[in-house]
Amino acid sequence: RSFGSRPELPYLSPEYFRFIRRVVAACRRLGMHYWLYDEGGWPSGSACGQVVASDPERFQLQQVVATPSGPVVASIPQGGAGAAPPYPNLLAPGAAEAFLRLTHDRYAQAVGGHFGQTIHYVFQDEAVLGRGLWAWTADFGAVFKRRQGYRLEPFLAALLQGERDDEPAAVTKARVDYREVRSQLFVERFLLPIRAWCRAHGLLSGG
Repeated sequence: RSFGSRPELPYLSPEYFRFIRRVVAACRRLGMHYWLYDEGGWPSGSACGQVVASDPERFQLQQVVATPSGPVVASIPQGGAGAAPPYPNLLAPGAAEAFLRLTHDRYAQAVGGHFGQTIHYVFQDEAVLGRGLWAWTADFGAVFKRRQGYRLEPFLAALLQGERDDEPAAVTKARVDYREVRSQLFVERFLLPIRAWCRAHGLLSGG
């Protein structure tokens, strides 16, 4: 059960960090290690919806979808009664930095004196590299063209139809290249900033 679902201990609230400080202090007395868990549930990267709330337009999930008039970029609906907190687009520039400010930086303020002693590790739990089959960002097309040397947009209609054994080789190449760039952005814009923060604070990142 996530901390974010407990009204008596709202995730990342002053009460939450008072509780964390007590737990870490107890671990130190008992000679135990404490792992920082970087989310109020899972997957990591949302801060229980606070990343999206900090800049909804910039960090909302986006994907390419088919319409009668051709492919368009659309936001992925989130929220509603009983739904999980809104999850951010971790491919978007700045999403990792917003996540770090909301979570890791505040852990450093609360229990940073225990880093390298009682606290050695930060646990990351199944972060998602953009939901939707064709995840997108405002700058994805420009990044793709710069890295692959051609525009992806002319291939989107064919890609949205799904894989076919008889599809042109250029369409297959576009699909592979899309997945490559998407993976690169996930590593560069989310995983590496997380690792850099951990290394700068003398911690190891795992999950």
